Amino acid sequence: MNSPDVTVIVPVYNCEKYIEESLRSVVAQTLDSNRIELIVVNDGSTDSSLTILSELDKEIDNMTLLSIENSGSAAFPRNTALDRATGRYVFFLDADDKLEPDTLERVVTVADQSESGVVLCKLGLYGDGDRGTPVPTRAFKRSQFGVDFIDSKAYTTLGPMKLFRRKILENNHIRFPLGYLIGEDQPFVLASYLNSPNVSILSDKIYYWLRARNDGTNATSQKQNALDSLAKNLNVIDLLGNYPQLTEERRNLLLERSTIGKYGLRSTFGAMFTDGTSRIERREMVNSASRGLKPLWTDGLRKRADAQGQILLDLVVRGDVASLEHVSRELHESTDLPLDFDPESASLCYKPLDGSLVTNIRVKPQFQLTKAEGERDLVCVAGQMFVPGLDRAADETLVVWRHREKGVERIGDSPIARSVGSVSSGGSAVLSTVDLKSLNISGEWDSFVEARWGGSTFRTRIGTSLNPSLDTGGQLFGDPTYGVMYFTKFGNLSVDMGPTRPIPELALGVKPKIVSVMDVGRLSVIAISGENRNIESVNIRSSKTGKSRPVEFQKFTPRVAGIAIPKSKLKGGFELVLKIERSAADLVLDLSDWVG
Repeated sequence: MNSPDVTVIVPVYNCEKYIEESLRSVVAQTLDSNRIELIVVNDGSTDSSLTILSELDKEIDNMTLLSIENSGSAAFPRNTALDRATGRYVFFLDADDKLEPDTLERVVTVADQSESGVVLCKLGLYGDGDRGTPVPTRAFKRSQFGVDFIDSKAYTTLGPMKLFRRKILENNHIRFPLGYLIGEDQPFVLASYLNSPNVSILSDKIYYWLRARNDGTNATSQKQNALDSLAKNLNVIDLLGNYPQLTEERRNLLLERSTIGKYGLRSTFGAMFTDGTSRIERREMVNSASRGLKPLWTDGLRKRADAQGQILLDLVVRGDVASLEHVSRELHESTDLPLDFDPESASLCYKPLDGSLVTNIRVKPQFQLTKAEGERDLVCVAGQMFVPGLDRAADETLVVWRHREKGVERIGDSPIARSVGSVSSGGSAVLSTVDLKSLNISGEWDSFVEARWGGSTFRTRIGTSLNPSLDTGGQLFGDPTYGVMYFTKFGNLSVDMGPTRPIPELALGVKPKIVSVMDVGRLSVIAISGENRNIESVNIRSSKTGKSRPVEFQKFTPRVAGIAIPKSKLKGGFELVLKIERSAADLVLDLSDWVG
């Protein structure tokens, strides 16, 4: 018998509720069964998983069932199956997930045609619980074939739910590292990327379904301690440090997740560092992290970090255990580390317990917009700007308008005063006007607040934080209209000169979306957030029959609204149809993810 095209590897631990559905999705593949090898590894399950698997093993001809003592993670069972695999490719399927019927045929065909070492396929979420981590999306904006794994953004998804060319895994001795529960897939996938001639990405539809569970037993919902977090991240750091073919820029991109990312070393040595670890363990952790990180902690990587990441990893590189312990305890109390201004370096700084200042700290000012209004040819914005932890107002604060395509900038008239009142740390009250005649290039202009301390200048987009009572509806200038002030879909303030886009689209601002559905007695109360000033009426429409009927739409504030509908009227698939003033197209909000 010829070798199969693909070996599907399924590690199983206590998945009695889901394993049959998962394996049935492999049996149902459009790819011929003689081209598929299915290896299932029971990892010491204590429920009825092994009994179910044994029955399925009798039925499924191309299935091999292995059973081992519990190893504590998916790494060892996956490695066990890899050692037995004979397919040209391997595909990893978790025991509670499932495949679309054409998944394997599609990924194998693409791998053969593109000669890719790894093929990614779009993931979707199903089930009635919380998966614990979001579904990757950055790499799946469009399908790509035979592309670089960094340029294509494939590197942003390091889960194993992909197709791998087995020859690459064997020739480069790529296996899952052992010893920790979460993140063992990251160095495996990254090593596969690094040793592949190219990758391909399928984004035309969902091929792999991730189950969201509410029983708290899936690995992604488990809490990780500092020792496990360090081991996970150092595996990736060591891998990249020993791969000299990478340029510094490409290495820095790949290092972000394991160093300055949310779950990288900044997390390891943050609030969790002193939780459940001894002083001896903490000293060993810092020493090993310092050895691995020091040669890679370049200015280019450091500039990508926020203030907290820069402080923590600077102290790690120094080997300053006492200061790291102090910072960890501070982070238990508050997320804001105390910052100051250092005249000698003309930069923001942090003073550790020992040693010299941590200088050249980059910050992201916070700006709460309280006013955005137009009068004649002027746009006036007002708000409060501050930096958490910094008890010093900026030397200079400006409102800057930047042309989105050309990069041309205009500075508004910005009288500044030190804030007193609602901003507890040193901050500035900002009041600025800009004459639209100065925005004399057609196109969209984005607004920023720029703050300067000594030689350090930082910007933040206006609109990332809004006063709840702020009116975010679009405003027109001129008759006929020559400009529109509006809020982008991300909630940021911009002006379109021309205008270059249809006015109703801009005037709608932040599009309404459903944020919650709550049952109250016999009613389902649907909460909607976003710009609702231009909504004329709302209908509820059956997605099956197309029939619709009007419902009462209650506007509580310019950004918050609610709809109350009898629960008995929401059986089956429904959507809300919002009629927008001056717009030919209705806005449709799907209720299927909210109401069963």
